[in-house]
Amino acid sequence: MRRIFSKGVMIAALVLASTTVRGDWKTNLLYRTSSEGMPYRLFVPWGYDPANAYPAVLYLHSGGSEGTNNESHLQYELAMTNFMAAGAFLVCPQATNEYGWTVQQEVDRAHICLVEVQTNYNINSRRLYLAGVSRGGHGTWCMAATYTNTFAAINPMAAWGDGWTSSPSLWAPHLIHTPAWAMHSLDDTVIPWECDQHMVDEIGLAITNAGGSVNTNLLKLSLFPAAGHGQVCDRGYSETDIVAWLFSKELRRTEGSVFMSR
Repeated sequence: MRRIFSKGVMIAALVLASTTVRGDWKTNLLYRTSSEGMPYRLFVPWGYDPANAYPAVLYLHSGGSEGTNNESHLQYELAMTNFMAAGAFLVCPQATNEYGWTVQQEVDRAHICLVEVQTNYNINSRRLYLAGVSRGGHGTWCMAATYTNTFAAINPMAAWGDGWTSSPSLWAPHLIHTPAWAMHSLDDTVIPWECDQHMVDEIGLAITNAGGSVNTNLLKLSLFPAAGHGQVCDRGYSETDIVAWLFSKELRRTEGSVFMSR
């Protein structure tokens, strides 16, 4: 019988698994290569039982970690170990193109990594989550807009989206059904905080234009006063309930409805 994790089971898994994340956390991630040649690292929850359907997180790295070594893209330990402790599958692809997740083909290849994990393991298709920082945050917005009706919730950080001077946003209409919690630092000198602000504003406008109303628990932006560009991830995963927020969301496949009104 196929069993689906309830929220209660997920909380129990968090308590249990959090005691086993020790030592070099990277050694818990398996080396994999997709059919399209993209290297990725995979965490399989401890005590994996194929009779249960597990949540999965696709995590996109920031710029400067592109390559083929399947190592240098393992960043942001706090975020990754939080997902591991929560008993979720963690899929960490490494872009091979030097421009990373700004290239649509790389975004598509990362999605293939997730699909292959879904093929090989019992993954709850209603509990897929997507997160990334900087260039990975850009990829998060892009992938969620490209593969609509796929992710239960997303967490883009320090991202520029599809351009904060571009209005209307081309991506926003495709994101009105996807809960999003964006995070940025007000003193970010690499990517202005207005970029994520713009994406949230544009999605809100798209929701309104579609006849819906914005639910601020499902479309959120956290602005940290002094996290810079590189520390926003640690701030987000240590000072907010982002992991619990993500895992509390489940995909609803009701076409034509505006999720923000529920």
